[in-house]
Amino acid sequence: MKIRLTFAALAVIGSLAGAQAQGKMTVADWQKMYDQAEQAFDRKDADSVFSYTTADFKMKMGGHTMTKQESLASMKQWFSMMKTLHASLKVVKATGSATSATVVDNFRNTGQMIDPKTHKPGQFVDVGTETLSWVKIKGKWMIKSLVTNNEKMTLNGKPLPGM
Repeated sequence: MKIRLTFAALAVIGSLAGAQAQGKMTVADWQKMYDQAEQAFDRKDADSVFSYTTADFKMKMGGHTMTKQESLASMKQWFSMMKTLHASLKVVKATGSATSATVVDNFRNTGQMIDPKTHKPGQFVDVGTETLSWVKIKGKWMIKSLVTNNEKMTLNGKPLPGM
């Protein structure tokens, strides 16, 4: 099963999920939400991450599309392989209206990961860009889809193409 750390923006936690109820969100508004997402990843809290996705959520990575259930299972498996984790997200573009938006962010995730081949810890680095489609449902921003681009993962400096 492919396990990728580009779930970063999925972890947007609730205190700002209803932000800007009457108007569209600014890049600064989105960045505040993404700052909270970093904390959910650092805690490896997959349930919090997925509480802000729609029932029909889809994620596309490396040409492979996953459902919400497949994505959640993959994230939980990936988190179990990580001894430590730190996520860093930078919103670079946000467009949309008061009820839908497209947000692009650059991510950098680092930590100690158990090497699936040697079963020893190693330095994991994951960088890339992702585009998220958001919709407002009952006053709450929810992620409808996520697409990753230009993702590069390494373990101890060596590429991890199969992750």
